[in-house]
Amino acid sequence: MRVWDLETGMSRGEFSLGGNDDLMTATVFEHRGKTLIVYGSGDRTLRVWDLECGALRGLPLSGHKASISAVTVGQHSGQSLIVSAGEDHTLRVWDLESGTLCGEPLRGLDSSVLAVAVAEYMGKFLIVSGGEDCALRVWDLESRTLLGEPLRGHEAAVHAIALTQRQGQTLIVSGSDDKTVGVWY
Repeated sequence: MRVWDLETGMSRGEFSLGGNDDLMTATVFEHRGKTLIVYGSGDRTLRVWDLECGALRGLPLSGHKASISAVTVGQHSGQSLIVSAGEDHTLRVWDLESGTLCGEPLRGLDSSVLAVAVAEYMGKFLIVSGGEDCALRVWDLESRTLLGEPLRGHEAAVHAIALTQRQGQTLIVSGSDDKTVGVWY
């Protein structure tokens, strides 16, 4: 991993992440005053990197049966959760503190999942996934079920998803290989 200075554009240094030469997906977030990076790759594992001390935190998280293609982090009821998406057609939810899998994987996907985002909405922890089947799916973590039918509109794979609040509503923005941006609300 290479760390860059935003003001100068110069490299601040490199860190060996260990065990990974494959293409990676990553996210960064603050947790209890520390900057953590969660990343996954083709070796089917997730790792948590503490940027301040420059070291891995805990053991690799394993469970996916194919490459990890997307990862995000969210808060629910005071608990930090990692959500990973894979080419094994599953979503997996992990407890950041313990590194354990939270329940069974979310299944029911028709193809590889390439993008994932999370949001808390009306007391529910929502996961939105998108992938090679051109559709987005909204999941309720607690019931572990899909909310409604898949959101269709893209004509190619979905590679990016972002969530935000707008006038009290959850807004989903998706980016696709069909060269369009979808806005769902």
